[in-house]
Amino acid sequence: MSKGVVISIDGKTARRSYDKSKKKKPLHMIAAWVHENKLSLGQVATDSKSNEITAIPKLLKMLVLRKCLVVIDAEGCQKAIAKQIVGAEGNYLFCLKANHPKFYDKVKKAFANNLKGKTKSNFFESVAEKGHGRIEKRFSSLILIDEIDDFEEEIAIWNGLKSLIMIETQVVDLSTGKESTEKRFYISSLVTSPEEFLTYIRGHWGIETSLHWILDVVMKEDDSRIRSNDGQEVFSTLRRMALNYLREEKTGKGSIKSKQLKAALDESYLENILNLC
Repeated sequence: MSKGVVISIDGKTARRSYDKSKKKKPLHMIAAWVHENKLSLGQVATDSKSNEITAIPKLLKMLVLRKCLVVIDAEGCQKAIAKQIVGAEGNYLFCLKANHPKFYDKVKKAFANNLKGKTKSNFFESVAEKGHGRIEKRFSSLILIDEIDDFEEEIAIWNGLKSLIMIETQVVDLSTGKESTEKRFYISSLVTSPEEFLTYIRGHWGIETSLHWILDVVMKEDDSRIRSNDGQEVFSTLRRMALNYLREEKTGKGSIKSKQLKAALDESYLENILNLC
């Protein structure tokens, strides 16, 4: 099945937007992000991270999800959200954690009991990567849910559920020689290879490095003290729009920061950017 565009959904808090005197919580924005194009598709504001469950469906309604793969972390791993995505002819890939304890335990046991023989169709090992003083290797394991028993209840309540995925990460600290292992579990309505699932999951975290990091470090969003009315929400949206335009502008060389500076100093360059809309 074709996955189409991969859309990552994740939240970010503007840390200094709180107002103690008015008992106003910091602004938390839920954003849709396309890693392949480094493009922000849209965002919805919520009062706190606990409200992501209600904000994500609002954001999904703004998007065309047909033939797209929507990747969401554990906060958005909800039956209603899965139903919404499948109903819009899209596919989902959710991180599964202990917030669904029974389902989580069953998936862990399924991987413990059903990976006797590792083949290309159910297992993929990445090339070891060296950097930041460590060596990191990832393993992706896949179980198709219709090939195992005892998941009838989950199939009935999770729309379109077809795949269970386990990502195991092994890290060796080069300074101490200490090795650590982490296992994470995912569920999906998509059927594809373990290698592709690993690619989609790794790509999902591009929203942290290519969007959230730029907003904080380059555009100084966390330093913003705008607190009146909807000012912080408006400026947060404008920053994302500006970042889209700066990335789309190809004549100016260099980083986002250097393009910002050039746009501030050169009106003709600024006009070129604004004409991209």
